[in-house]
Amino acid sequence: MKGAGTHSQRFIFYKQTFTPFEAEKLSRLKAVLKEQQVAIPPHWDDCVLLRLCYGTHWKTRNAVAAVQTHLEWRRTYMPSTYPMMFEQVQPLLDAGCLYVHGRDCRYRPCIIMNYPKFNFKEVRGK
Repeated sequence: MKGAGTHSQRFIFYKQTFTPFEAEKLSRLKAVLKEQQVAIPPHWDDCVLLRLCYGTHWKTRNAVAAVQTHLEWRRTYMPSTYPMMFEQVQPLLDAGCLYVHGRDCRYRPCIIMNYPKFNFKEVRGK
């Protein structure tokens, strides 16, 4: 983390101790979301909400609007029964050919391609 207050920049959000400023802004965001009865997905934790605070430059009103916009987008385009766009890829994913595992030194996701597990003959027939 670099800086302090509204001029801070956090690089790692998980398994970290939040500063008093971050904790205050986070509790304010949670209070406004509860007041406006915005249902947060169960898999969202404080780290996700803190990222929204950073992304909206600590403006609680903008963070609430971002949460509402995102949740509306998910309801519209990604319902809980979201279909697989390319069903031919599903057997490859189930076989463990492609998966995301960790991050590199610049915090980009590492996509692992396990070539010995690829079986294109099986997938082509479907």
